[in-house]
Amino acid sequence: MRCVRSAPHQIVIADIGIGIGIGIGIGIGLGIGIGIGIGIGIGIGIGIGRMCAILRVCGAGGDGVVHAWDLRTRRCLDRQIDEGCLNSTALTCSNSGSLFATGSSSGVVNVYDRQQSSKAEVGANRPVAARPASPLHTFMNLTTTIDSLAFSPDSQVLAMGSRMKKDSLRLVHVPSYTVFKNWPTSRTPLGYIHSLCFSPKGGFLAAGNAKGKVLLYRLHHYAEI
Repeated sequence: MRCVRSAPHQIVIADIGIGIGIGIGIGIGLGIGIGIGIGIGIGIGIGIGRMCAILRVCGAGGDGVVHAWDLRTRRCLDRQIDEGCLNSTALTCSNSGSLFATGSSSGVVNVYDRQQSSKAEVGANRPVAARPASPLHTFMNLTTTIDSLAFSPDSQVLAMGSRMKKDSLRLVHVPSYTVFKNWPTSRTPLGYIHSLCFSPKGGFLAAGNAKGKVLLYRLHHYAEI
């Protein structure tokens, strides 16, 4: 691994090789000029696909319900109960909107397929009842509160992290539901991870930690960054 430190911005760049075809990532900014009312407490997770008009929101109400909103009609299309969730703490959507992942206070991460979600009939005065949903897969590799989740744009990789325990970061190969074992290692100086994001071409994974550093890890599989 090659590590380059750049002062005074405290950016660490490291090269890592991942021996499997993983996806590219993208970070986008989104401004939504509409109001959406949800009967829950504090909004914890908000996710929207880059090519999708469905907004998914989970809250800290303790009910573990994920709300799906159509941004065009401003209506709630679905309310799914996150399986095994004690308290929702994170949510992210793939760029296509086909997948979304949830994280909880117990360290559990569930990955769901939106296509398997039945579309509820929504009337003007008809509330959408919350229904149970079965995840495609459940990951229990982290044992503390999930704070950060990020999909690569083609949904091949899911990054998940927790700020509650040092060096708590895992990468998942989504199609095979396999957690990468070759990185990060016990010697990877991650610190306490607060945020995660992939670069536009997938060449970098950025991780922000409690020391105010942004760690940029180079994924060798991709020629472009």
